[in-house]
Amino acid sequence: MENISIFFYTNNLVSPLILEESLEGAIRHASENDCELIITSHFPLLKDYIDSPLIHSPIYKDDFNASKNEFYRSDIYNYVVKDLRIESKYKNFVVGKLPYSYESIFKQILFSLEQASNDNIVLMEHDCFYPKGYINAVKKCLITYQYPFAYCSFASCFLNEFGFFDVAMRTFLLSTCFGKKDLLQRVFSKKLELLRQERKYKFEPLLNIEPLKDKYDKDEIVIEKHLCADKFMDGPVLDIRHQLNASPDILVRDGDYYQENEYWGNAKKYIDMIQAINVRHENRKKWWLGTARQDY
Repeated sequence: MENISIFFYTNNLVSPLILEESLEGAIRHASENDCELIITSHFPLLKDYIDSPLIHSPIYKDDFNASKNEFYRSDIYNYVVKDLRIESKYKNFVVGKLPYSYESIFKQILFSLEQASNDNIVLMEHDCFYPKGYINAVKKCLITYQYPFAYCSFASCFLNEFGFFDVAMRTFLLSTCFGKKDLLQRVFSKKLELLRQERKYKFEPLLNIEPLKDKYDKDEIVIEKHLCADKFMDGPVLDIRHQLNASPDILVRDGDYYQENEYWGNAKKYIDMIQAINVRHENRKKWWLGTARQDY
């Protein structure tokens, strides 16, 4: 094993079309690179899959505000992926009925960090597709050059129901970062603490190069040593923007759309995935950058 753990995390809300493709991609990256794969998902699962013989028993955590009965055991990580079996060598956890919020994401990451056997951690989100060779970029940054934290900045592209588009002003997204286990534990533990105290924090890890870092709490952990992985990438990460993970201006922005991407191909395949997402009508205007606090 190359001393790398991949975390694939989902809240069970995206469409089966996106979920199946993104999970298959995570499994492929783990298999081809001999990585540990840890999959965490939210409640619920179909009862048909609860009593499977191929199980990993989740570790009960009081901090998840769930009774033991809310943790389910299954070789299917998510109730919508009915035909995709998870090999027993991979770790699969259902963390309970968590609300859709930043707090839940931080909890999910910290829970996964506790399960990791390795020091080098890669985050993979359920609505992002990672190019071939992505783990090689991780190895370059974390193992070859021994940086404690790395990220993709412009080696990513976005897509919504109108097609591919570029966003020029950004450092990186949570979905395109990786780092050392101990650093990530400290970073996300502090973010969770600040969130609960209603103090200012950044959703992504905070870098010392960010011009607005002074607007966050003085106790926010600032990462001093980091590396951009763009030059090591074979292709861009494809981040699918939809009603559950993007602000309204991104969903309806004008112009600059294109239907073919040199690496990812035709946009229609992914647009079909987006249109299959089912969001309750009453909640459509409430989903914004993951901050909604509604239960399922």
